Amino acid sequence: TLLLAVLSMGAYILPASSALAQDKPDDYVARGLTYKGLVYSPSVVLSGQYNSNVFADKDDEKTDYIYHIQPSLSVAKQYGAFSFRFDGDADIERYVHNSSNNKEDYSGYISGGYQVNSRWSIPFGLKHIKRYRAYGDPQAEGSSSKPLSLTTNSANAGLMRRFNRLSVGLIGTYTDNTFEDGVSRGGDSRLVFSDGDRQTYQGTVVVEYDFLRKNPSPRSDASGPNLGHTFFTRLSQARHKYKNNAYENGSFSGYNQDRTSRSILSGFNLNYKDLLFG
Repeated sequence: TLLLAVLSMGAYILPASSALAQDKPDDYVARGLTYKGLVYSPSVVLSGQYNSNVFADKDDEKTDYIYHIQPSLSVAKQYGAFSFRFDGDADIERYVHNSSNNKEDYSGYISGGYQVNSRWSIPFGLKHIKRYRAYGDPQAEGSSSKPLSLTTNSANAGLMRRFNRLSVGLIGTYTDNTFEDGVSRGGDSRLVFSDGDRQTYQGTVVVEYDFLRKNPSPRSDASGPNLGHTFFTRLSQARHKYKNNAYENGSFSGYNQDRTSRSILSGFNLNYKDLLFG
């Protein structure tokens, strides 16, 4: 594929309380568009590409020009102790000659929290994602006759408690994944992905410890380091409930795929002057 052109426009939200906002002149800080107390940050990316084999088929190579429109929007609001943010984006893909390949991917996220007091907080989030498999991606049985969707819906909520530098919390998450079935381009075989349809119930214990806080001393100034070093650990256990048994021999007659998984993730978060994150 050859990328022909890209044009982008947009803005992003930068809280006025951040170090970058405080250190830079107002003319250099993108604050989004404010209307009735909400901060809107829209953007759009326009791009085009040429693909020499849109179906990824060595025996039936077809060329095409593909155009993308990728709008996105963020909306943020702080209501006293309550914070809210919405992020949404889409990818509208259009083919010049093979319109059956056209597809629209999109996603939406809502995140926020309620600060009960200086010690307790309640985070929450919602997520909806709908994507399509690329039409020309080779599958085990061949490429599909149309783009096939993958849909994810998720919700989470929890409770966090801060003890000076130490924070601990418990987050519960529910996720539903749905995969669309289809047929091969020649129509002679069925493409089955729905045996992956599942619901996941997950609990996560969160532990964080701040080794270096941002602006650790009242004597810190713009010329000195503004550091943040946080050690974190996530302990998770999830129960995966599949809607179908594994697809075998033309039916969902295979093994039961239900399972329980456990995971641990540990590491460091680094924040240097709100410019470098790791």
